Amino acid sequence: MAACPRDQITRVYSRHTVFRQCRSWLAANMPGVELIELVSTTKAAERVVNEPGAAAIGNSEAATQFGLPIIASDIQDNPNNTTRFVVIGHPSKASAPSANDKTSLMFGVQDRPGALYECLVPFHSAGINLSRIESRPSRRRPWEYLFFIDITGHQSDPTITAAMAELGKNASTVEVLGSYPRAERALNE
Repeated sequence: MAACPRDQITRVYSRHTVFRQCRSWLAANMPGVELIELVSTTKAAERVVNEPGAAAIGNSEAATQFGLPIIASDIQDNPNNTTRFVVIGHPSKASAPSANDKTSLMFGVQDRPGALYECLVPFHSAGINLSRIESRPSRRRPWEYLFFIDITGHQSDPTITAAMAELGKNASTVEVLGSYPRAERALNE
């Protein structure tokens, strides 16, 4: 989005993560343009309003809010990319079961054959769908890995509670990050 024609853009504002997600398009379509990181895409759009030669990468709602024309869309390198936002709050304010929930968990395993398999078996045995899994090295101990998973269902469901108890027997650490209603569609569609 910009208040000037594309050939007059000399700098682009956005978040660092957005620049990484649009790297190929920027290299092909905006070579030599200065990329300036800000704390949010909304702040980027706000800055562009009164700055000649500036553009912002953000969502269409920000363009509408600040009256900026969209000069290029769908510029991400991976069209299936999504951004997740997390709300951190006191457990007493947690979402009640909605009958269409997801639960996010983090657990740690030692680096040994079968460790991850043993942690995932309880979910398979209970018929619980894992919709996401990713790993990161733990910073606490060498050769320990943390896994982040999303499962279908609410943490208060007895089947899920039992599967998480079994997970705890095989994992070095288990943290429930929260349960929340599942999105029916991507929010940016």
